[in-house]
Amino acid sequence: MMHFLPFKSAGKDLKEKGIDVWLALEAYELVSVRHCSVIVLIAGDGDYVPLVHKLRALGSRVMLLAWNIPNHIGTANDLMNAAAYTIEMAELIDSDAVNTLTNGLFGSASN
Repeated sequence: MMHFLPFKSAGKDLKEKGIDVWLALEAYELVSVRHCSVIVLIAGDGDYVPLVHKLRALGSRVMLLAWNIPNHIGTANDLMNAAAYTIEMAELIDSDAVNTLTNGLFGSASN
């Protein structure tokens, strides 16, 4: 289940509002009501650490897809440490060892 909200205009700046709370509530519901055993989280903000702790306390494992690209974006270390599994996506995509796995994700240059 993907979660996103359109950015709301605040003068010249665009701001997303409410997505973190909505995502946390949805994840909590998936684990507590629907008994999902694994939640995959694509986030980098350390504000999600309490959510990960709560989901783990309910018996769910959390897989984090982390994006750490120097000088661009990064994932909070606390969040990576809280997750049961962390996959470093930039490393995975650049890795020769898994090239056959990741090449299919992005299509070919000739398309």
